[in-house]
Amino acid sequence: MTANKTITGAEAVIKALVENGVEVIFGYPGGAVLPLYDAIFDNKNIKHILVRHEQAAVHAAEILEKLKKSININDGAIELIKTMNHNNSITVLVSGGFTFLTDYLKKCLGFEHAHANLLEICPNNLNKMYLTGKVINPILDKHAKVWYLDDYVRKNKLDYEETICVGDGANDIEMIKKAGLGVSYNGKKILEKEANIHFKTTNLLGLLYAQGYSDNQIISWFFLF
Repeated sequence: MTANKTITGAEAVIKALVENGVEVIFGYPGGAVLPLYDAIFDNKNIKHILVRHEQAAVHAAEILEKLKKSININDGAIELIKTMNHNNSITVLVSGGFTFLTDYLKKCLGFEHAHANLLEICPNNLNKMYLTGKVINPILDKHAKVWYLDDYVRKNKLDYEETICVGDGANDIEMIKKAGLGVSYNGKKILEKEANIHFKTTNLLGLLYAQGYSDNQIISWFFLF
């Protein structure tokens, strides 16, 4: 006979959250909640996002839910990332946006890594939470995008010819120029001048076809859930 495993109250809370589909927790560790944080960090199914003040966690969660409803994922995005991952590519999302959105997209689309800016949320003199308009350093800009490309090339002992970068704006130019294949996806004209290929009338499956994948090698989203 096998005895039932005893779990702590904190572990029970995290287990319940996972079973109810919670993927992201906003919070600020300290004091009485430290046992809960031990359980969070031991669980690989929940992503924790640090805020500057505990009250900011509630507001950040509300903002994330509203923004998630407004996101339109480009056709072919899920198939592109899943197929690349399946074929041992390293998939990285680097954005000048904010982590509370890129973390969601990382989970939704299947990126292995995601990097973005952390937005500062602080209390005012009335103890009301507000967006300060500031980004917590280091700020991710066009130079940071190139830095991440260089970093992943170095860490994984790659050649730049083995890399693909996709962008749509001026901040992506230097990264696009340095990649083995630079792709403008519905990009601005200034980016199109530097990109190797540009897509305007096709979806992101075109990036798989450009690499030589056939339809039967593409992982359909129907088989992902």
